[in-house]
Amino acid sequence: MFCNSCGSPIGDGQKFCANCGAPVVQTHVAQPQVNVNNTVAPAPVKPRNKKKGNILCLISMAVILVSTAIIVPLSVTRVLDDYPVVGITVAMVYVAAIIAAYVIMVVSLVKYRSVLSKIMIVIYIVALVIFFIAAVIFVMGAVMDCGNDFVNCLHNF
Repeated sequence: MFCNSCGSPIGDGQKFCANCGAPVVQTHVAQPQVNVNNTVAPAPVKPRNKKKGNILCLISMAVILVSTAIIVPLSVTRVLDDYPVVGITVAMVYVAAIIAAYVIMVVSLVKYRSVLSKIMIVIYIVALVIFFIAAVIFVMGAVMDCGNDFVNCLHNF
């Protein structure tokens, strides 16, 4: 044991430090549990709540489904083309909803590691790759179709 004031070693049973005269304060430090083999037992691991992970997965899926159920009919009926400000606003909200769904899914995967979150993150990644491939094909097709007048051509696409 050491003195709390000066750090000098203190013998067992001493009431005052021999170096500085400060009173000895007894502190009890919790000792780690030692098992039969004289090794330290590991700290107990808190089990992950897989049910919360599954709930987050379902919320993530609901965000994507609801936002898609709103945006697809609007784009099919060409409401978004007739009202550009509404179209841009809806597109921004849709992108924000998709990003939020991905963030929820990643939190579910990292924090809870449920089987559903592992399956859904694979599905989300595959869907994202397919989306990017489709976007690249669309842009390449538009560039090939439009030639030098790309900007005006895309506006009419």
